[in-house]
Order: sequence, then C-alpha cells, then structure tokens
Amino acid sequence: MICPRVFRGKPIIGIAGGIGSGKTFVAKLFGEFGALVISSDDQVTAAYRDPHVRQTLRDWWGDDVIKPDGDINRRLIGTRIFADPSACYEFK
Repeated sequence: MICPRVFRGKPIIGIAGGIGSGKTFVAKLFGEFGALVISSDDQVTAAYRDPHVRQTLRDWWGDDVIKPDGDINRRLIGTRIFADPSACYEFK
C-alpha cells in the first residue's frame, strides 16, 4: 500500500485507452521522468491471487470463473460484466 502522503502536492494522472493504444509505453515514459507508476493490471493480477477474491468470484459466477489451469477466466468475467451492468457495480 502506498502512503497517501506520497501524492501530496503532486498530480495524479490516469492513462486510458484501448488495447494496443500505447498506455504501457506512455506509463514507462512517465516512469523514466521519475513519476511513480502504478499498474492497474498488476494490481488486478495480485488481487486475483488472493484466495478470498477467488472464492468471491466463484460465489458470484460459479466454478467456471477459474480455468482448469487455475488462472482466472478474465474473458468470462468480462462477458458477464458487460452483459449485466449490475454485475459491473458488484465487481468494483
């Protein structure tokens, strides 16, 4: 967890865009200039390793949310979230 004082007086910049739009490249550039870069992809990957999170996902969407190799079925989650706006609210 990063202490909120780290951000005091500094701008917080979010980088958004579609797949392959250069978000990672731009984040690396900011990092090279000394910015603290927090990757939401890395945060989600870490969260998916948490047994409580994995069980919660199973409770919400069933055993299919865990692939046979043990990875989280992100495609299934995405499909369910975009098909049902209330599922997106739960997921947040």
